[in-house]
Amino acid sequence: MSQHDTSRLRKAWIIWFIVVGICVVRGALQPMKSNCFPCYQQGGQNWAHGNDLYAAVADTCRYSPIVHAGFAPFSMLPNSVAATVWRLFESVLLLGALAYWMRVFVPFDDRERSRVLLLTIPLMMGNLNAGQSNAIMMAGLLCGIAALRQERFRLAAIAFAVACALKIYPLALVGLFVIVQPRHLGPRFLIAAFGLMLLPFLLKDPEYVARQYGRWVDNLVDDDRSNWPLVNGFRDTWMLLRMTGLPINFTAYRIFTLMAGVAMACLVFVHRGQGDRMLEQVFALGCCWMTVFGPATEGHTYILLVPSLALLTVQAMRGDVPAWMNKWIYFAIGSFMIMIMIQATPLIHVPAFLVSMPLGTLATLRVLVPLMAQPAEQPELLRMEAQCAHS
Repeated sequence: MSQHDTSRLRKAWIIWFIVVGICVVRGALQPMKSNCFPCYQQGGQNWAHGNDLYAAVADTCRYSPIVHAGFAPFSMLPNSVAATVWRLFESVLLLGALAYWMRVFVPFDDRERSRVLLLTIPLMMGNLNAGQSNAIMMAGLLCGIAALRQERFRLAAIAFAVACALKIYPLALVGLFVIVQPRHLGPRFLIAAFGLMLLPFLLKDPEYVARQYGRWVDNLVDDDRSNWPLVNGFRDTWMLLRMTGLPINFTAYRIFTLMAGVAMACLVFVHRGQGDRMLEQVFALGCCWMTVFGPATEGHTYILLVPSLALLTVQAMRGDVPAWMNKWIYFAIGSFMIMIMIQATPLIHVPAFLVSMPLGTLATLRVLVPLMAQPAEQPELLRMEAQCAHS
């Protein structure tokens, strides 16, 4: 490993820190603009004052009572200070988890690690700029999979439980990991998840908390955006189907998404004996389902796929994957980059441009399914063939 490569990695981290600084300053100077935090702050105030947490089907309605309790300390601070502390808090968690994941799952030299790191910046910074809680969910998932790889099962269970407390759909991903490690992960995750669910009963009147859990479930059921205008609805396969005009009702679509999830679970079960090397592929597979087939996919939700897509892109550049996969991987990363470039333009409101991320995710899925079936030694053989072809 050369000193020049180490310098590249250090510069990549410096760029990340600069981006975080810009997001934090922007959020402090414009606390009410392009900012999800005021909703979280209001949710924390409602919890602190014992108000109904789910008065409307919007804002913090998808967050469980324990998350509202976590928002409460931020509600005690002035707006600009709270927005600053919030972004610093989620940035530290996200970058710390990203560094942990890279140390475990990116066994390249520092030059290629710097490429993976740089690719994550444009695709993740939107969540930090908006103060989105997805950054904390992503941190939990990255920490969880890295801990799982190192057989730190208790840490993995706690990290996954935190992610599932923030958004319920990561349960699908945890389910895939339980298929791989049923005895070590399953019981520990259940204990951690139920522990988090019970914690609010120690913080507030149990009757109030039980009522809020019921209201939370009701709001999750009532939050139906299947017929919203395309620019305001969820950005998933249902959006693609609506744009094609195919005569498919939403119930049939939900059955299809469940069948897709079952198919992925069967694929993981068949290949579960391949060991630790498949954990990253299972992670990417689960993130594909959560975004393109999941129950609540917004633009910021695609942060879930960013680490895996960045790693796949560098693997394609290294020749670690079959050559035919390269076009699909580059199409996927290109689709995500296109969405980032139009984010601040009027094109963001044009439905035809909203398909880029779902299509990019489907392209990633096209790569992952056959990739899981390849032998463990395949990447090394492919790299040797590529070197011979260029010599």
